[in-house]
Amino acid sequence: MNACFPVEGSDATINFGYNQIGPVLDEYGAQIITSKYINAMTEKDINVLMAHGTTGIDGFKYFSSRS
Repeated sequence: MNACFPVEGSDATINFGYNQIGPVLDEYGAQIITSKYINAMTEKDINVLMAHGTTGIDGFKYFSSRS
């Protein structure tokens, strides 16, 4: 299982979600990525992504998965 919580972006909502869900994902051995930018994720059966923001210039743009 992969999980991406970009807490390095300092978004309070994402940080809250990470603090609540992160420990549970740790218990299941998830690889948790906290970087604002994802270069590559290992191939896993389950991918979790937490995003928050608007579609404006400073908000969340998109997430693309190559499968």
